Amino acid sequence: MVSTAAEPDPGGFERMADELKRRGWLRTEFWTDDRIQMLSLRKTPWTLDFIGGTGALPEQAQDFTGLSVNAVDRDCANRVAAGLSP
Repeated sequence: MVSTAAEPDPGGFERMADELKRRGWLRTEFWTDDRIQMLSLRKTPWTLDFIGGTGALPEQAQDFTGLSVNAVDRDCANRVAAGLSP
């Protein structure tokens, strides 16, 4: 997570998606509202989620401006979840 003084460039999401697509990633979701953009890409077993702009985060008392990147190995996450199931 990177906090910035200004909102990230909205065109940056499209440029990033185009470059990652060129590298074999599949864009699975993209949405935008007034102040937030979210881009999700998948390349088995990984999922990358990019969220940028200004909005509320549950762990903060005030709005966050910047970029958040989350990477998850879905195969590993599914194995862990299966091991925790009763």
